[in-house]
Amino acid sequence: MTEPIESAALEAYGRFFTHFNTRDAAKFTSALNFPHVRVSPRRAPAVIEEPETHEERQTWEPFIATGWDHTIGKPGECLHVGEAKAHVLGGWTRYTADEKPILSNTVAYIATQVEGQWGIQSRFGIDPGNGGDTTTHYDQAVDTVTAYVEAFNARDWSRCAEAMNYPTLLIDPGRVGRWDSANDFAKALAEAQLPRVSEFEAKAVQGGPNAVNVALDAMLDDGARRVQALFSVTLRDAHWGIQARSIIEK
Repeated sequence: MTEPIESAALEAYGRFFTHFNTRDAAKFTSALNFPHVRVSPRRAPAVIEEPETHEERQTWEPFIATGWDHTIGKPGECLHVGEAKAHVLGGWTRYTADEKPILSNTVAYIATQVEGQWGIQSRFGIDPGNGGDTTTHYDQAVDTVTAYVEAFNARDWSRCAEAMNYPTLLIDPGRVGRWDSANDFAKALAEAQLPRVSEFEAKAVQGGPNAVNVALDAMLDDGARRVQALFSVTLRDAHWGIQARSIIEK
């Protein structure tokens, strides 16, 4: 069941780079699913609702100005796979025409199937920066996700909201949920009547000085349902918070 989905997700991941290197805005946009969003610790995420908007805004001039000629993706690895979504761990390196590396980044890609089309719907970027990967960063991010789950089980919606960076996002196939404030997020949780988590394990799978991607494997309180999630935990305004989530129910 999961093998053809994993293959489709990895094909979408590869197509993302192949189409990007064409420098054709329409071609590159066709490798994406919408609403589309890139999550980064450097700025608040902006959701692009329509492919036409992405096509109009896409430009390669800033890349070319650095000497960029092409980008090569890291080998992709499917971390979690669901019926219409997969979490792919990967990243990229930009190169000059004579194959000199310019810049690299570590990224988790949310591949989704929307109206029969597999594409990249979201990117949880780590972003380059000083400091490198550190155990402290990983621990802080995992502690943030753990505190969120514990507050969720306690039905302490205010404390759940404190674990976020805003706007905070939820990525689903063909949909991006967005909450712009702690009050809005706490209210949404209170109204959702979601089941508690009976057991879980959180671990950092990618990280840097300002962002860590954390994987969660959990059972819901009825014991019959398993969920796997990926959290983008970012450092913004001296606060480690969950910037975005993607959840797959098994």
